[in-house]
Amino acid sequence: MTFRSTMNGIALATMAAGAALMPAAAKAKTMPDPYRGVWMNMEGRAASCQSSDWDGPNHMDTHIRVTRDKLQFAEGACTFTSVKTSDFGDAHVAMSCGAEGETYKTSEIWLLTTVREYKMIVMTNRDREIGATIVYQECP
Repeated sequence: MTFRSTMNGIALATMAAGAALMPAAAKAKTMPDPYRGVWMNMEGRAASCQSSDWDGPNHMDTHIRVTRDKLQFAEGACTFTSVKTSDFGDAHVAMSCGAEGETYKTSEIWLLTTVREYKMIVMTNRDREIGATIVYQECP
């Protein structure tokens, strides 16, 4: 047995043990409660929103809705294929999406934060070609 194969065996055993110890929520396809709800991209303006705007006359293309198993937006939706949360308030989210007749897979990092008194979610796409970061304000 070579040094390399021994080290590879140790690395694999360590990763397997770590995966077994991960909390169930970290392996889930379900979005944790703090991320769920209606959110609005404020696009640099001071405005307020309510969760009832999603199904009401104040609904805008800048609204999104996060449910336990999907992200909904103006012209499409994504189903969560993996949601891995950490103790740092972030979630690594893999999704299978459909919008405007197209289907695609994407991966994002979501971070919950507070700016002034507003709860915000920062969504950063991990795709090197897209690489966008969008900030949404919670609509209580």
